[in-house]
Amino acid sequence: MLDHKLLDMFCTIWGEVAQQDCYRLRKLPWVPNFIIDIGANVGAFAVWAKLNFPESRVLAIEPDGHNYTALRDNIRCLSALVESCRGALGRDQVWQAHTTETGGNQSFVSSGLGYPNLSQATSDSYTISAVQVVTLKTLFEYFFSGLDDGRKVILKIDCEGGENCIFDDPESMEALRRADYIAMELHYHCDNGSLLEETRRVTDEALESLKSTHDCEREKNMFWALKREADGN
Repeated sequence: MLDHKLLDMFCTIWGEVAQQDCYRLRKLPWVPNFIIDIGANVGAFAVWAKLNFPESRVLAIEPDGHNYTALRDNIRCLSALVESCRGALGRDQVWQAHTTETGGNQSFVSSGLGYPNLSQATSDSYTISAVQVVTLKTLFEYFFSGLDDGRKVILKIDCEGGENCIFDDPESMEALRRADYIAMELHYHCDNGSLLEETRRVTDEALESLKSTHDCEREKNMFWALKREADGN
């Protein structure tokens, strides 16, 4: 049966990623070899990326079960070069946050930045999720080994606060710097208002550090970073 809610969601997101080009794929000066879509939702970005770069390999990652089913349906006809994984960006264990101080309703988050005490959480606001947990380091090591040979990687991240686990983790930040192009939606989600200032500070400092390797731009809650070519290339 056609799920009209999911169809409406796809159309809304399609307007953002395709018509508005919010991830700025049209501006890229090269064709990517790999595209990692973290927080793939129902697949609108994965479809748009594949239409723009038909020879690129796409990996779409989404934790929510209903969204993931729609994602698989939407990418099925594209090609064998499009893969999907039901998983959440995090470390060790993730919790589904049903409500957050800053408004997220479908967040999958880890203990750490913004959520320092999830392992002791007893509130109905959080439930432990059995979804597969992935890290940026894992993605680069196991899905895309040998990327230092000139192949280009796009990293798109829109995971409703799950991105917090990157900014306070040196290994994740190292992996983030390996991406040739980063397009990310920022959320600053946290457990309560007292943690918001620290969450913003750590996030903003981490993104600022990318300027040593990337040309970065921010507009409202969007962040884009294009890696500069090494001297002599």
